[in-house]
Amino acid sequence: MDATVVLIAVITLAAGAVIGWLAARSRSQSDTLAIRAELHAAEVEMHAVRAQAAGLQATLEAERGAAAGREEALR
Repeated sequence: MDATVVLIAVITLAAGAVIGWLAARSRSQSDTLAIRAELHAAEVEMHAVRAQAAGLQATLEAERGAAAGREEALR
């Protein structure tokens, strides 16, 4: 083999490796951004559910208090 052919082969392999690495890195960053967006959406939903649960808990406590008052009035 001629030294020029070997040099071209090495340069081509190196360029392919760099292009492959850049493509994998780009895909990895895209996946990371997508996962972070999903996590943020889940956190927002979790806060909304917690707020709803707190409201339901307050309603339940109020109903318990009213029921206790009615029970006392019946006695």
